[in-house]
Amino acid sequence: MRRLRVGLHYALCLLVCLLQLSRITTALYEDQAGLYDWHIPLIGVPRQSLFHRADTRSRQLLLLTDRGILASVQPRSGALVWRHDLSQGTGATTAGEHMLRAYKEYVATLSTTKNKLVLRVWHIKSSFLVWEHVQTSSKQMQAEMVMLPEGDIILVTACHELTRFSIKDGQIVWQHQLAIRDGRCYQSAAMTGDHNKLHVFDASEQSALRVVEVNVHAGEAGEATSTSIKPAAAAEKPLVWMQAMDSTTMYAVWLAQTDKQQWTLYAQSAADAQPVALLFEFGKQVSIEVRPLSENSRVLWISAHTLAANRRYYGYLVTLEAGQLVKAVKFFSQTPSVFGHVHTDSREHTLVGRLSADMNASEIDLCVYDLKDPVAIAYTSKVPFSLDNTGPLAEAIFEAAIDEQGKVEAVRTLVTTADESIHLLRDTKHVWTREESLSHVVAMEAIDLPEDNLMSLEHDELVSRADDGDEHASGASAVESGSNATLLRKDAFGLRRLLVFITRSGKLIAMDSANKGSAVWSRYDGVHAVAERAVKVHGMFNVRSTIVKYPPLLAVVVTKYSDETPVTSVLCVDALTGQNYTAAFEGTVYPGVEPQKIYHLPLASSHTEHVDMLAFMDERQQLHLWPSTVESREHLMRHASQWTFAQGWQQGSSQLRGYELAASQDEKQSSLATREAWQLMLPDDLHIVATARHPSYDPTASIGRTLGNRSVLFKYLNPNLIAVAAVHKHEARSERLYVYLLDSVSGTVLYHTVYAGVVVDALHPVHLVLSENWLVATFAGQGDAHLGTAKGYQAVVLELYESDMEDARVDGQVIKCAHYPAHSSNSYVPLISDVFSSFDPHRPYVMSQAYALPYGVNAAGVTITRLGITTKKLLGKLGLPSGQLYGIPRQLLDARRSMGAVSDVDQENGLLPYEPAIPFIPSHVLSYNQTVRVNIYAIITLARIADVRC
Repeated sequence: MRRLRVGLHYALCLLVCLLQLSRITTALYEDQAGLYDWHIPLIGVPRQSLFHRADTRSRQLLLLTDRGILASVQPRSGALVWRHDLSQGTGATTAGEHMLRAYKEYVATLSTTKNKLVLRVWHIKSSFLVWEHVQTSSKQMQAEMVMLPEGDIILVTACHELTRFSIKDGQIVWQHQLAIRDGRCYQSAAMTGDHNKLHVFDASEQSALRVVEVNVHAGEAGEATSTSIKPAAAAEKPLVWMQAMDSTTMYAVWLAQTDKQQWTLYAQSAADAQPVALLFEFGKQVSIEVRPLSENSRVLWISAHTLAANRRYYGYLVTLEAGQLVKAVKFFSQTPSVFGHVHTDSREHTLVGRLSADMNASEIDLCVYDLKDPVAIAYTSKVPFSLDNTGPLAEAIFEAAIDEQGKVEAVRTLVTTADESIHLLRDTKHVWTREESLSHVVAMEAIDLPEDNLMSLEHDELVSRADDGDEHASGASAVESGSNATLLRKDAFGLRRLLVFITRSGKLIAMDSANKGSAVWSRYDGVHAVAERAVKVHGMFNVRSTIVKYPPLLAVVVTKYSDETPVTSVLCVDALTGQNYTAAFEGTVYPGVEPQKIYHLPLASSHTEHVDMLAFMDERQQLHLWPSTVESREHLMRHASQWTFAQGWQQGSSQLRGYELAASQDEKQSSLATREAWQLMLPDDLHIVATARHPSYDPTASIGRTLGNRSVLFKYLNPNLIAVAAVHKHEARSERLYVYLLDSVSGTVLYHTVYAGVVVDALHPVHLVLSENWLVATFAGQGDAHLGTAKGYQAVVLELYESDMEDARVDGQVIKCAHYPAHSSNSYVPLISDVFSSFDPHRPYVMSQAYALPYGVNAAGVTITRLGITTKKLLGKLGLPSGQLYGIPRQLLDARRSMGAVSDVDQENGLLPYEPAIPFIPSHVLSYNQTVRVNIYAIITLARIADVRC
């Protein structure tokens, strides 16, 4: 018995040791599927904003953004209540093509394109469409929307047509056409304090201003009054409209430079024979902006800043009183300010809000001015806010609460900063932030997180295994489930990544994919002064993955402008922390250089840092290296014969070129000289509308495709392949699509085909997806009975093989085939080369098949896995009314699908009979019930650790 107890004791000790040494693994249960999925709804950068009270209970924040999105946001939390894409059905995409007005429970929007106008009215709470008015024209469509005090809408169209719509049901109350002659065009209108009259303006002639007063109830128009405008004065700045403080008179206001350092502001009404003037002195080399602070504004904001390095900011609030221009408030400082109209429920006050902050300050100064004579400061406060991570203030709108005594007791401010994020401030608090800069992402990199045993060399394998067991016993495995974002470590399945985005404003944001997209770090590398020209972000590259002792690194290439001179810099960032990498890299700033194309070279720049090199080509076809060191230069020159740098395969181009490094280089020059290796001019006035290359990570599990009879079709795997789709340049609605397959090293056209009866325009784009040995092209077909083409959305699949013969490979210029007769002299052919070369004359054998899609494709991509074993899917953002992401299995898009009955051999291989239409299968919808925006321009897929054969 004692011997048994000793044996059990040793067995228990051995079991404990084995448990400590074993690796802890986790798995997903069925009810945990989908927990990693998340969705962040974005709306874009606000261009028109207003606080609106639909009833007496609460206000809503209405936003119209640069992406053409109308949205309602909860002012207290910043949560999105609802949103609508106004570009659907109109084609309008920019903020200048949309207008926003609100009345009680209704929201009115006007969207215009080149030849189409859409007026919509929405219910502010339910977001339902109440009514819609569509108008088309063969000429350029211009329109102005004016909302009357009782809510009805007056539309000014076609330079002379006025229509009043009922806000409730869209019924036309009256229509009127203004008398026009001599090329007159009434394009703008405004209401004044007199609610019975609408002023319609014609400023088509530079020397004259015409104004027509229209009775808003009957639609009757009076005689047009014409006023002469001084031509020299009107030529400087466009006209803006302004209402007098003490009357309902509307004035046309413009600014003109009258001396080297003097500017004059002019204001003139229709009844005035001569304009009134106000003189300003700004100094030399200034940038000036003139704008009203709100619709039908009684206050004009004039801002100016010097262009010198030591910038000075001027600001004036100008009003019209007793027929004279008055400088109500003036500022002069080295700190920029943002002004805006303050919305209130009281009409007795004219309030203007001002925000100002220095870039180094930790708070924002808020000041509200009451412009009622005499001008007084009605409210002041300081809000904790740092501009280091957002850039300077850009825009602001204000809302004030006024008590019974007429005093401002609270102020709410919506602020847009230079990084294109929006913030809500209330009194002395920073309430919330929406990171709308993510609506303009330039590039994204997925960072593989380190494993614990790779980040420390202090622990040996035994201690690491013991620590794993301790952490698991203490509940540290919660990190893998996404509840803690502070410890960035890889999970068991490789699903957890650090997603780093860079936006067009120069902001970097890192998000944890396992924690619902929560921000891990962010930094701003854009402009830090109002007077600076916006940065141009060229790209972001993962130049070092996670390895022992070394964190992953990102290289960000941006260009800033100093006195119109480009200065390109490369920022090296630690991807895990967002901090500048402390290692010294020489040559991170390139004065006078603006990259035309950037190449990520898989060559280590040094033996110590293990960082990949970047090469970017300027407009003189000179190649610049990063890091710009002697070691990097010599390393690239040793491999010069292996590199060809292709240019011109972007949208809109009609020429493609390849460059190689020149044999002789000037050692005194920091750049490398190149010479043209090949050139390809697209014929018949074609220009590129879509391109595709292999994904940066595109593993291939097998070099051949095994058929049902156990024979093999060998894939044509060319890593230098480029797919190009082109149409005729001068056709607004092209009917032919040209597809080319090119080798980017030699410039050889490997394959070319033409598809007739195709519709290619802004609403019907072309998408190309290239992976392994197959290409998918999606487009819209208009149908042609003579050509036998179908109408609808189509997908054409091209599969590339080395030969049309089974078990045949092409090595160099000789075909090696296993099916030669035994008595043939060619039963064995020696190999010329085992290495693929772009200069071999062999062309791929192409199999193609076309399919009809149930919906149009707005964006396309392809799934990838770590080893390329899992069956791939074509991912597409289909034009569904609900906006969904859809996946089509590769098996359905097979070019070998038989037109007739499928043989037993092909059935064994899983080949399906050909069906011309791809069915819509609801289970293939990948985005569940989440609405995905229509104008998605890219779909990026990432590989997990494990492959599953399905």
